[in-house]
Amino acid sequence: MLEHQIKVLKSVSGNPELLKKELEKSMQWLNNKEQEQLIEWFKENLMETHSDILNEFLSSKFDFAS
Repeated sequence: MLEHQIKVLKSVSGNPELLKKELEKSMQWLNNKEQEQLIEWFKENLMETHSDILNEFLSSKFDFAS
């Protein structure tokens, strides 16, 4: 499943809105270990151009005040 989600994220990386939606869906489908691996992949491959998306996602995922 992880490899499939990586392919999906690669294919939509040119569209920030779609990338954000697909990242959120991916994280729902993956187990904790795969989620960590996907975040590491994102950092290594898309962070330079899409750091805002990952930072927003991570801040919302770990926002315990809400």
